[in-house]
Amino acid sequence: MSVALRPWPLSQMLVERLFSQDDIPAEFFNCEDAARFLIYADMHCEGILMYRTAERNVHMSVYLKHSEYLNKEMIRSIAALCSAHIISDKHPYRIQYAEHDQLFIEGLQSNLYYPKGSIMQRIVEVYRYLIPNNAFDEQGYLINQGLMENISFGWFNTKDKGCGWIAAYNLLKLNGMEHTMQEVAEGLQNYAIMEKILGQNAYGLFRYLKNEGLSVRIQVIDKENCEDIMKSTKSGILLYIHSRGAHYTAYQKTGNGRYHFYNAVYGQRYMVVSASAFMNKYLFIKSALLIRSEEHTSELQSQFRISSGVLDLLNSFFLNGWICIKIQNQCIGSIRIGACPFGNQPGGSHQ
Repeated sequence: MSVALRPWPLSQMLVERLFSQDDIPAEFFNCEDAARFLIYADMHCEGILMYRTAERNVHMSVYLKHSEYLNKEMIRSIAALCSAHIISDKHPYRIQYAEHDQLFIEGLQSNLYYPKGSIMQRIVEVYRYLIPNNAFDEQGYLINQGLMENISFGWFNTKDKGCGWIAAYNLLKLNGMEHTMQEVAEGLQNYAIMEKILGQNAYGLFRYLKNEGLSVRIQVIDKENCEDIMKSTKSGILLYIHSRGAHYTAYQKTGNGRYHFYNAVYGQRYMVVSASAFMNKYLFIKSALLIRSEEHTSELQSQFRISSGVLDLLNSFFLNGWICIKIQNQCIGSIRIGACPFGNQPGGSHQ
């Protein structure tokens, strides 16, 4: 599943051909002062985005075909795409939507919009304008932690210690539960190790996601079984050890045995590979910790499920700034706390 915006054609006739069976409102042709884009979903032209700016307010209009290609998840992605584009382009204080497409309104509600009288509105959070545009992808997911030194996390900054809250933010957004970045970063500080000195521990991250209403499980995986385990998930977070430390990355299943990884390599916009290809390339040791979101919530899934191997991993001990990683009571390696990531590389310190 992919969505994209493309430039508005110079020819009205071309637009009418793309939407030949549809009754497009005249305003989409008559507002020369508005920005307009075609909306594509999986290479099919499915709609039009138009927006106008008045001071720091943006008024957004969206026309969608609602063809067989558009399900609720894709409409949610289109809402995220349109919002992220407007925010990057105009840096508004608020975005407003005054139309009555109920499916698109549901998509907006998954992207921090709320009813304001007869319209839907989103107030853009302060954190967003402390972070460069190129730290985000086209749908507003965080993909470049290396540009986020202006955002604090604990006693440090997000560039050095923030991949845990970034992964949590991306995973909640992937599951239609977007929070503000500030809510996630500040909320997760209550679960940080050793009074916010060392960064985010995995069990705290797991508990935070559960408390926010996301149905998740946690388990150890390795290079041999990763394909079998991850194929039953729709999205999740990996905590893995690479050559310079440990790193969290959120992922989403895209189909055909491939997964979209976010903020795994700083700044890479479309990192889509198989689970085994990712783990074989980036893992320094063969095991990783998986926090997986579930397709459906059940009574059993609503309880904490943690294997003895995971508990050993989460109970890793600290000594002189090093972490000894233990699985099944065996020390399998250690990580130096505080190593900084470098440029366009996988994340560095235990974040």
